[in-house]
Amino acid sequence: GEKPFGCSHCGKAFADRSNLRAHMQTHSAFKHYKCKQCEKTFALKSYLNKHYESACFKGSEHSCAIGN
Repeated sequence: GEKPFGCSHCGKAFADRSNLRAHMQTHSAFKHYKCKQCEKTFALKSYLNKHYESACFKGSEHSCAIGN
């Protein structure tokens, strides 16, 4: 599909302007969402949630696999 909304920082393109706005937050120095396990920070809450699903709460010890 057509992706007319391009990021001026990295060139990634989006079909929807709202997705571009959300993406632009990833380039911000302000990362408000912190992992409780490894303290890695994220610009978007959805990215923190994805981090939890893919790294921090897998395995029986619930230890974060990223950053260690």
